[in-house]
Amino acid sequence: MSEKKKSRWRLLLPILSFLFPVVGITVGIWYLPRMEPEDIRLGKTSFILGIISLLLYMIACFGLVALGLGSRILGEF
Repeated sequence: MSEKKKSRWRLLLPILSFLFPVVGITVGIWYLPRMEPEDIRLGKTSFILGIISLLLYMIACFGLVALGLGSRILGEF
């Protein structure tokens, strides 16, 4: 893979990690055991962003339910 494509992925993966927590956790687990310092740094960043975004999504969902807005947005059960 060329250096230009690698740099694009290194920029894109943290963004995807924040938007989709499962991607962040998966990328983190995939890159953490590697030997290169750049890969380890990318793995840590992706993993942490995945965990943070997962927690933020959970807080937002619980907040909607606690405020009673969950049934209006998600529909009646």
